[in-house]
Amino acid sequence: MIEVAPFEKLLGMKVLEAKEDFAKVTMCCRKEFTNPHGFVHGGVISSLADTAAALAMAMKYGDRIYFTVKLDMEFKTSIKAGEMFAEAIIFRKKGNFFFSRVDVKDENEKLLATGSAIFFMPSNK
Repeated sequence: MIEVAPFEKLLGMKVLEAKEDFAKVTMCCRKEFTNPHGFVHGGVISSLADTAAALAMAMKYGDRIYFTVKLDMEFKTSIKAGEMFAEAIIFRKKGNFFFSRVDVKDENEKLLATGSAIFFMPSNK
């Protein structure tokens, strides 16, 4: 999925682990990703989290169409340099909605953000 996604390629995301209902994705912090204070922009962290959750969906549902309908993030601390990792798990399905949890950490396992993503998958007809 990431290999063919232009946005993820632009950010330099790489898959570290992917299996049914779980994915771990990484990316390096770059100066181009920072806010005016020199910290990585929250939108970049959110993008990493959303991508990890979407990959966890893809590992279970393959080529089915689905999309994020809600993404919530709670930022715990900031990061200026190094690598970030997002680990996502799909933990519940209700109708056509799928619920995930995501943690974003730095290379020292310090929690940068935690969040959740909800995906909608249209019915096959």
